[in-house]
Amino acid sequence: MEALLKRELGILNIAGHNKNPALIYGLLGIGYPVIIWLLGPGLAGVYDLNNFKLNVSMLGMVLVVLGVDNSLKREDDSRQMTFLQTLPVKKSEIVSAKFISVLVMSGTAIVWMNTIGIFLPIFIGGFSMDEYGALLGFFSSMTIFIPAITLLIYFFKGSPGVFIVELLSTVIWANVFGLGGFYLTSIGMTSDMFVPVVFMALALVVYFVCWWLSGRRVSRKGFPLNHQHKATRKKALEGEST
Repeated sequence: MEALLKRELGILNIAGHNKNPALIYGLLGIGYPVIIWLLGPGLAGVYDLNNFKLNVSMLGMVLVVLGVDNSLKREDDSRQMTFLQTLPVKKSEIVSAKFISVLVMSGTAIVWMNTIGIFLPIFIGGFSMDEYGALLGFFSSMTIFIPAITLLIYFFKGSPGVFIVELLSTVIWANVFGLGGFYLTSIGMTSDMFVPVVFMALALVVYFVCWWLSGRRVSRKGFPLNHQHKATRKKALEGEST
């Protein structure tokens, strides 16, 4: 299991095959907020505090989605899931390693975007949790929800169409968050800290349910084959029949 986790964490990145991924992450994680701080949040009316928080939150979510998307496509192209099935490990452990690694990546992104989104504005222009609460809850919970649905579909159908799944997941969660936010407001709940906690908890429940369903499906029916592997297998079967 430990070896599987190391493998998953190694391929789950947005730097691709770059020889110096630390530089990429450093520029994204530290360089971006420092540049904004040096330029000033009011530059040309673009980087005011609200836009800054929005940009940081969106960047964190997009990095996670790109990391998951790229890793699944690379695995599909190299038939890694087919290879892993030849190893003396349980299929459920392969699924768990994938979900754990993605959860670690999502958690890291959430900590980063909320640390930058909260503490940097304190130094450059003030901060109000009342204004940031809904934004915090929306993007943080979406950073959990989108990978959950993406991995669920991946283990059921394979990687083709992953981008469409991510778009649909975004639309679905935006509607859930919007309607849920209106409901919580209607019953008198504030949007400072309680709303983010509620939606983060809901997103985590969805994540663990998708994890369980994926493990159950793979244990019973195995991993879905990619299109290339299906074509190769079909030709082999046709050759045997002739």
